[in-house]
Amino acid sequence: MFRRRRENDPIDDDAGVSEDVADEADDSPSKDNGDGPWDISQAPPGVGRIDLGSLLLPAHDGMGIDLQVDPAGNVGAVTAILGSSAVQLSVFAASRSEGLWESVRKELRGAIGSSAGLVDETDGPFGKELRANIPMQAPDGTSLVQPARFVGFDGPRWFLRAMFQGDAAVAGGDPAAEAFLRDVVVVRGGEAKAPGEALLLHVPTEAGSPTPAGRPPLNPFERGPEITEVR
Repeated sequence: MFRRRRENDPIDDDAGVSEDVADEADDSPSKDNGDGPWDISQAPPGVGRIDLGSLLLPAHDGMGIDLQVDPAGNVGAVTAILGSSAVQLSVFAASRSEGLWESVRKELRGAIGSSAGLVDETDGPFGKELRANIPMQAPDGTSLVQPARFVGFDGPRWFLRAMFQGDAAVAGGDPAAEAFLRDVVVVRGGEAKAPGEALLLHVPTEAGSPTPAGRPPLNPFERGPEITEVR
């Protein structure tokens, strides 16, 4: 089941699973990464993926997807729900010569610290990452701490940010969620965009796999370093 969130009001949408076909490669430098996430020019063929426009997500049985929609109706982030884990993805334009992950880590550390959360920068399976404990309020009003892991990828003229929640918030806690992220494909497109400008997504068009029943509430955050909860 694919859900599009708009001001906390979930709406069921359809989804499409398609075989991704590599577009023509642009003249930007290749992403130096041997095992994904992939630029469309380097993506392995023959993998069934869900086409969201700027992102192609590997299709997994029982996977649920939430689309975060801003007040203007733009889809700016997607959360894949995989059992007891969630992976939120946002993708942005970047320059040819300078990556964004270093500056984004700094912004995230500041945002989490200002909300009285705890955050550490460490080396993980995807390189530099942030591991955080973020104070939140549960639906019943009680206070809780939400663990999260932030990783980033500087690709050819794009930057992909991922946030792990649930079991995957601990490095190695959910190998399937990490494998899912490694098989994500970014479709940058040739349009001119300023570094840091979001590469918008679109809603899939055909029925896909349902959200697994009985999963614990993961309370995915909205996209961006503000760490705002969406329920």
